[in-house]
Amino acid sequence: MHKVLTVPLIIEGIFGYLFSDALGLQAERGDSTSLKAKFKLAGVCRLWRKVLGHRIFDQLCFRIGHRRTQESNNSGSITKTIVAGDRYVYRTNMDMVLPSVPLRRLVLHIGKGDVVTEEMVEFLTQSVFAGHSWPSVQAVSIGIGTDFGFDTINSTRFRQLEHVVRAIIKCAPNTIDFAIVSANIAGPPIDLMAALGGSAEGIASLKLQYCDTTDYSRLVLPALTALSITTMHANNVRSVPVFNPEVVRCLEFAAVYSDSLLHAFVRGASGQTVTFPQLEKLYITFTPDISGLDSEGRWSEYQFEFPKLRNLYIDPKNTPHCTVSEVFSHAPLLETLSVYGNQQAMVGWDLSRYPMLHTVNIRSDSLSQPLSMADMHKYLLGPTSSIRMLSVATTSPLDFESVQFGCMFLCTLELDFIVSRAVFEHVLPQLLYLKRMKVYYKITAWDSSADDGSNSRMLEAVRSAVSACPAEPLSTSLQQLTVCDAYHLYGRSTTTNASYGPGAAQVIGIAARIPSLMRMKFVWSTASDRMPLADIFADERVQGAARHFADIAAFD
Repeated sequence: MHKVLTVPLIIEGIFGYLFSDALGLQAERGDSTSLKAKFKLAGVCRLWRKVLGHRIFDQLCFRIGHRRTQESNNSGSITKTIVAGDRYVYRTNMDMVLPSVPLRRLVLHIGKGDVVTEEMVEFLTQSVFAGHSWPSVQAVSIGIGTDFGFDTINSTRFRQLEHVVRAIIKCAPNTIDFAIVSANIAGPPIDLMAALGGSAEGIASLKLQYCDTTDYSRLVLPALTALSITTMHANNVRSVPVFNPEVVRCLEFAAVYSDSLLHAFVRGASGQTVTFPQLEKLYITFTPDISGLDSEGRWSEYQFEFPKLRNLYIDPKNTPHCTVSEVFSHAPLLETLSVYGNQQAMVGWDLSRYPMLHTVNIRSDSLSQPLSMADMHKYLLGPTSSIRMLSVATTSPLDFESVQFGCMFLCTLELDFIVSRAVFEHVLPQLLYLKRMKVYYKITAWDSSADDGSNSRMLEAVRSAVSACPAEPLSTSLQQLTVCDAYHLYGRSTTTNASYGPGAAQVIGIAARIPSLMRMKFVWSTASDRMPLADIFADERVQGAARHFADIAAFD
């Protein structure tokens, strides 16, 4: 072992990097295979075991599922196996936890919805969780069927989950972080408030994913700082838990009803001004079957203030565009604004109102109401702003050849639609600080009329395009250019008959006019049986006409 791997600070950083991204997902899924890998690392030496202790032994894992499925998918698991009857397998790491490491997290994974039977609920409540006390546990996560896609669990079975939740909370009364991540469940609402009992008053974080039958209106969570409710669009959020707007920091709602959200926002308001003094992140997707944010105009009766709002994602569907932007007109938006929708959704957002805004994402998948370039320019692109990153995605091309950018300090620009050479020639000279750019361009042909398949002809076309480039550079700041083949933009795939079109030589000619370019990446651009475009940058004659190509890292 290298001596550097015996320095606690260094290996702590290494393990922290290795486990940080995947830990949450693995925990929700009760991933015993990954846990086994961590135990192997902990067995290397006493020092590694000490460093890894709080990352492994502070988590209780329980996994239950059909016997055949669990045995085939978890062979070699380090967790203890107990057969509950003849149909199910139960696994846990209870016998491996260390008394010296306080338990922080409890994870229960139920392999499939049909595992939630009366027999299994009785086993969990009376055998698994009975008689235990884990006062140090602060996070509880219950996953149902997430390893096996969507599942349906009938109403009787789902109601029985209340007993399981109640039994877990009895063992871990100091829980402040609670999550249920399930498959698509059908049935009457469960009384989660009754299941949480007195612990509901201390819940600071609540995540409910695809629990489309939960009665949220009965949840009263005065200490809540983070709430996430994700549902299927077919089962929209009809009620919102009661929370304290004075302390909440993060709210995420998918497919929420407008009236439900309005009621939650103004609940308890003493006047016409509603303030969320600590809210930093707000993610809202309204349900599409409501005719407006509020058809009676009740949203406009209130003034909403979000003095610390940093990130806003808004998908208003077919809500009145003027109201959507006005609701957040008093928010500072310190980091990110993401607007998803049709042409109307873009109206009213004046970026000059948000001098600290860093990133803007604009998304539209509407074929019936494509984005209006005039509105885009008026509200989002033209106003003077200090944004550093702009991403625009749409199903139809936009006329960026006439845009006069007010966001002159852009460092990253992503245009997820087909652009022309004229867009490069118009946009790049305006953005003097641009470092990274991503576009879609017609590189491979959509028909058989492009070329005769000859690599030599393609190479000659590139040499000619590079040699004929004007001496004046398009940009002296751009360092990274990513070009995605437009052939794949709408789900097409390269076939044996695909060939390079004129755009292949054009885009390399554009790169020749960017002397600051250090990295160029082509995505889905290799026509069948053709020379990869990245290889062309190494051609001596091409480098002779564009000397900076010798220093460019090109990738396909």
